[in-house]
Amino acid sequence: EEGIRDKREILELCRNAMKEGNHRISKTFAETELWPKISDGDIITDTERKTLVFAIEHFHFTPPAKTLLTEKIKTWENNRHHHNK
Repeated sequence: EEGIRDKREILELCRNAMKEGNHRISKTFAETELWPKISDGDIITDTERKTLVFAIEHFHFTPPAKTLLTEKIKTWENNRHHHNK
């Protein structure tokens, strides 16, 4: 199932970033690797959004990385509501 695969890939990406990044996930990684993976084709599935929120809570993101992703989720949600009107 696609949702499950997305979830696994996102968490795998975070785990690898933790290994390479001294047990922290950097803003650069969040911006150049993680967010593009999640927002591929400008569509974020509910599973991807939930997984990202879960990852932010359970992995050690640097404060700038956390802020970046939180802002991006907010912006995406605001835009989505505009489209649905």
